Amino acid sequence: MNKLKYFAKATMAAMSDRYHSVVSVNQAAFDESCERIERHEFAAYMGVKNTDILRPCVEQLKTRGYLLHTVDAASDNGRAIDVERLNPLTGRHMSGSSSGTAINVFTGINDIGVGSDGGGSVLAPAISLNLFAFMSPLLPVVEAVKQSTDNLQFQPSAGIMARDWASLDAALDVFGFSGSQTSREIHIAIPADYDLVTENGLEVVAVLRQALGGIARVVLHEVDFIDAASERAPAIAFLEVAMTQYDMVAFIEGPIDVHSYGDSVMGSFSAATKANQQRSGKGFLRVANMAGGTAIAVPAADIATGITLYCRSEQEVITQMAGVAGAIPSEIPAVVQRYFHQNAQSRQQGYIK
Repeated sequence: MNKLKYFAKATMAAMSDRYHSVVSVNQAAFDESCERIERHEFAAYMGVKNTDILRPCVEQLKTRGYLLHTVDAASDNGRAIDVERLNPLTGRHMSGSSSGTAINVFTGINDIGVGSDGGGSVLAPAISLNLFAFMSPLLPVVEAVKQSTDNLQFQPSAGIMARDWASLDAALDVFGFSGSQTSREIHIAIPADYDLVTENGLEVVAVLRQALGGIARVVLHEVDFIDAASERAPAIAFLEVAMTQYDMVAFIEGPIDVHSYGDSVMGSFSAATKANQQRSGKGFLRVANMAGGTAIAVPAADIATGITLYCRSEQEVITQMAGVAGAIPSEIPAVVQRYFHQNAQSRQQGYIK
């Protein structure tokens, strides 16, 4: 498709705001895209969660041709569930808090989205829409101390989402985190429990072995994992130790907020509501940032489900993890691509076109 038409239709989709996911549209982004195309320069649309802590990350991306297109809606007070927006894929309340940012990438309004993550606020909405995602405390942000809904203090990190790996990897290259190959072995911890399944019946160990086992120089280690859906404090402690003992930790997250909502507010009432919260498909993604780790999510072959990789926040290890992530087979159903990824580019068929 003609690139000018691509950007024009994406801006029109942003202005129509079908999913109530846009706070404001920078219409000048289209003019900038035209100018860059005329100069045969790279251009891509970028959305950002409506928070000022992400400004340094956005400004660095802008130096490489990423055009700020939308400021995106988010859940109220950083809540894990956005009760004002629906997940376009599942029809349930959207996962938060970077909810609008994920929706605007998923529906083709933006090529990448920049969100903030304290306790899963980038990874959860991205995985809930089968997007690729990256989160790291090494991405530049305005420093701030926040408090989670379950009273844990944390420093928010930035994260980036995209519909495909190539787009995410290109954005990571801006910060020196693009995937690289290594000549040494890469040691990855996976669960030892072969009976571990997701709420949709996906066999966690089998899926991880199939996804990672054929990648060059990867050595898998079966480890006794803590219950990933348990309280945050022990999950943080487990991940901190595992990321030190191994190059990476691999897990399956999801299906996110499909069978039950992973929301601390809802879960605060009783043992029953806490049990429901823990059936939301959210595991280590809730604590990756709090453990000081860097994380990557790759869509798995099930709705709202992803393969997640976690590592120490060191550049060499991160680039190796990105290299592994880029080698994981991932296929989004064609009907999802047609209905959503390409939605902004489709011709409207209504009486008023």
